[in-house]
Amino acid sequence: MHHRYFGERYEELVSENVKEVVVYGASKSGLDAVMQLAELGKKVKWIIRKEGRGPPWLVDLKGSRSDLILMRIVNMIAPAAYQDDGFYGLHYVFKQTYLGKAFQKYAFEKFGQLVQKEYRLDDSQVDEILIPMIPKHSIIWNCNVSGTDNYNASLYDRIRSDQRNDNLIGR
Repeated sequence: MHHRYFGERYEELVSENVKEVVVYGASKSGLDAVMQLAELGKKVKWIIRKEGRGPPWLVDLKGSRSDLILMRIVNMIAPAAYQDDGFYGLHYVFKQTYLGKAFQKYAFEKFGQLVQKEYRLDDSQVDEILIPMIPKHSIIWNCNVSGTDNYNASLYDRIRSDQRNDNLIGR
């Protein structure tokens, strides 16, 4: 099932008769479908195309990382087509100068590293099943939607534990 049909087929999917569901698509709504089905006790296989954009960046809004992401400075350095908040000079420095662009790149690489560290995706001990789940691009250049990890259990922790029970498999 492509994740876009989750709402239309919800009643069918949550019935007792359905034990296993294959979800195709790695966007935030695909992630939501996977997590909801897993929480309902369904065996979920998640298909992520290799040539696709991959899974979304997830940011947990608990902890010090959220303070960094929500700071006003991030608004200054984040690319945006329309930013008219009275700080033209700062936007110019961060988006038009060599040093500003270098700082922008460095800052967003650090944000991505913080997210990966939080979810234990930054070390050589990453479970092989999680490798396709790690976003390929920097959080600033990711063309997929970034999302908030607002689930009872983290996606990555659920995959780590449920994979051992063969409940949630990502590919």
